[in-house]
Amino acid sequence: MAAEDIESILFQHAKAWAKLDPNVATASHVENLISRAKQHDDSAASVEELRSYFPTNQEPPHPRIGFGTAGLRGRMQPGPVGMNDLVVIQTAQGLAQDILRHNTDGKPLKAVVAYDHRCHGTFDLSSKNFAIYTKLVFESVGITCTLLDGYVATPILAFAVTNINAEVGIMVTASHNPKQDDGYKVYWRDG
Repeated sequence: MAAEDIESILFQHAKAWAKLDPNVATASHVENLISRAKQHDDSAASVEELRSYFPTNQEPPHPRIGFGTAGLRGRMQPGPVGMNDLVVIQTAQGLAQDILRHNTDGKPLKAVVAYDHRCHGTFDLSSKNFAIYTKLVFESVGITCTLLDGYVATPILAFAVTNINAEVGIMVTASHNPKQDDGYKVYWRDG
């Protein structure tokens, strides 16, 4: 595939992402990179940065941040391979749908969400915002969701899941990982 075709796919993928992204800071950053790359002002650096957010090394579906042993973990940045508002919203939507699909007896469902202090000021990304988005997504589909107040240690979230008989708990933290990272740890009803 020609370099121009790869760049065209990169720009299309990045533009589609920015259109869905509810975060003004990350969406406008991506749009500005596309614009700079097309105007050739600083094209090589802009294209390289876009590639770091939107890998095009394979045919669609394009790479996404992977769900590991207990959840997601990655650098706070725009795009599908980073931790950001859109990735969190999409993850919460998928998780909520899975919980609803497995609720065969129709009982009321509960979730609990907690967060730590992590944030990325330039992109306006934070554990707190990720937790709020998760709560909103769960509640939008009828899952009662408790958002623990203030910064919480991970064991408190695990305890809260079992204490309130929640189906799921989400701890937004990257624990011991670098400060520019964040994570989305999922706990089932047994904590």
